[in-house]
Amino acid sequence: MENANIVWRPQLPTSRVVAGTSLLHDSPPYLALSDTADTVERSRTAVFEAEVVENRKALLRDLPPDKIRVNPNVAELFGISTNDPNTSLSVSPINSLESTVPACRAATIVVEGVTPEALRRYLRREDGLLHPITETATIDGQEVRFRVTDSVPSMRDHATIRVTEQTDLEITQGSPEQRTESGRSRGDGSSGGSRSGGDGSETSDGDGDGDEEYPLDAKVPGHGFDAVAGFDDIKQRILSRIALAADEDLVDELTDKYNENFATRGNTMLLYGPPGCGKTFLAEAIAKEFKSRMEQATQKHVTYFDVKATRVLSKYKGESEERVERIFQQVREAASDGYSVIFFDEVETLVADRAADDVQSHQKSVTNQFLREMNEITDDVLLMGATNMPFSIDSAAARRFHSKIFVPHPGQEVMSEVWRKELEGVEGFDRIDFDELGRLSKNYTPAEISDRVVGSEIQSDVLQQYIRDDPVDLAADGYLQGKLQATSPRTVDEYVEKLKPHVLRNEMEGYDELESYIKEHLQDGE
Repeated sequence: MENANIVWRPQLPTSRVVAGTSLLHDSPPYLALSDTADTVERSRTAVFEAEVVENRKALLRDLPPDKIRVNPNVAELFGISTNDPNTSLSVSPINSLESTVPACRAATIVVEGVTPEALRRYLRREDGLLHPITETATIDGQEVRFRVTDSVPSMRDHATIRVTEQTDLEITQGSPEQRTESGRSRGDGSSGGSRSGGDGSETSDGDGDGDEEYPLDAKVPGHGFDAVAGFDDIKQRILSRIALAADEDLVDELTDKYNENFATRGNTMLLYGPPGCGKTFLAEAIAKEFKSRMEQATQKHVTYFDVKATRVLSKYKGESEERVERIFQQVREAASDGYSVIFFDEVETLVADRAADDVQSHQKSVTNQFLREMNEITDDVLLMGATNMPFSIDSAAARRFHSKIFVPHPGQEVMSEVWRKELEGVEGFDRIDFDELGRLSKNYTPAEISDRVVGSEIQSDVLQQYIRDDPVDLAADGYLQGKLQATSPRTVDEYVEKLKPHVLRNEMEGYDELESYIKEHLQDGE
């Protein structure tokens, strides 16, 4: 272990530290930085990728042999100043991550600069190291900032965790500076949410243990239906609804020809089906189409909000209900001079079935508040929710969702399109048999193809072979097919098995398409 002074370099990615061979003689792949606290309890150690340069080259790069080059965001991790030229950290070589850095089972990340999909691929491909700071990186030629807002294990207990193939990554776009991990250490000694008082009791300094910031940040939906493969019938249903909302003359014509029931706009929508099949992606596309078409037709602004329902919940009595009320109040205010679109992912957590035996009183209270807010929705608000478990939603809430849209895992034709989008621009694109890949992708979800097959298995192979100066030909006969057949679909099988008891207990009333879907897959498995 060596002590080294620091040269702060904002151009460096936060995951990397540069050192000379006088500090790290054996050129290890990783190194650990530790502060020089005078007690073990106060010390902190974090692990980074190592870039070791020869002493002569280090000097040419303005890096004295007794110093290390670090991104200044890392200062937050150790609570040190970037203005003190005498700041130092202890440096130790690390040869293996498995025995040093705990694997991350799940992480929620906010990213700015690239799409969530691009960051997900980058972290998996690079065996990404995560720290409780605003991270920086260059991805696809773009300068990117991102921050972990929640993780398992918690970054309160670990200064570094590592992404693996099994890590459940939930990534959204937003400002990393505004959405830090509530209740977790931020590295500078401050924290958000709840904390222990001097007597060991719990105190609160804001929104408790929830991650959502209030007021919500309005977002700009990034893609429309052109980016969504397949689901043509669903798209047409939604476009018809948007046309009804945008055209007062159409409303009048339908009312005159039929009656007002046929001209009801139906401004609440529930997307349900297996995980990983594009409900969230589809919801953003709906918001994009609604925004562009309504603004063109009415010349009024459309504001879009995206809420992860689980982050609204708080352990403090009455606070979850207050958050629900504040969210809808903001949505109504944004619609006062135009329109609002709000999407709740995992909406079942806010409208739990009050008749269920395992639902507690505070959950019933949140459901009651959400129902009251739904009653106040007007024609200038579009409310969307998504869930994997629609039968767990309170029946009164289910009735208030005027449109219920089943989003199954796609068939062969759509999966072929998923492969085309994933491999667009690669050498030999025209020689790839996408129809065959679509056929072989039966029971896979788009997320599995994107994240596990292309984003992990194939990318890992491509990178390793390229480093060995033996580039992979993705269009080679049987290559992609072999990689796909070397894996197996998991999401749909696990989902069907999980829902099987609910089908057997006849708990699918009102969701006939989902019930038929589960029964069909159970029969196929026999």
